[in-house]
Amino acid sequence: MKTAGTPSCGVAYDNGPFTSDATGAPVTVRGAAYLVVRCSPASGHDFESGRTTYTGPKRIDPSDAHHVQELVETGDFEGVVTWVVGLDTRQPFQVATTTIPPGVATFAVVIS
Repeated sequence: MKTAGTPSCGVAYDNGPFTSDATGAPVTVRGAAYLVVRCSPASGHDFESGRTTYTGPKRIDPSDAHHVQELVETGDFEGVVTWVVGLDTRQPFQVATTTIPPGVATFAVVIS
C-alpha cells in the first residue's frame, strides 16, 4: 500500500466528542478548545517493510507549553492519521510547512 506524494493535512477547531478512528471508542482530551489535525494519505507504519515508523507516545502531556494542555492521537487507520490538540482557550493558529530534510514533508501548527 505504498502512496506517492505528500500527505494533505487539515487543521481545524472541533468541539468533539472525539472517538478512536479504528474502534469508535470515546477518547478524552484535556482542554477547553480543540484543534484536530488530519493527514491523508498517511500512516505510522511502512506496509512494504512491516516496520512501525512512528514509535512515539499516543498521548503527550507538554508540561512547559503555552496554551497546549494535551496532544492525543485518535487515529492511524485506513491511510488517515488524526491528532487532537487540547488547548486552554481557542487561540489563533498558523500552519507552516517545509521539506527538511529533502523529500520529507513536515508541518507545524503554531499557536499564537
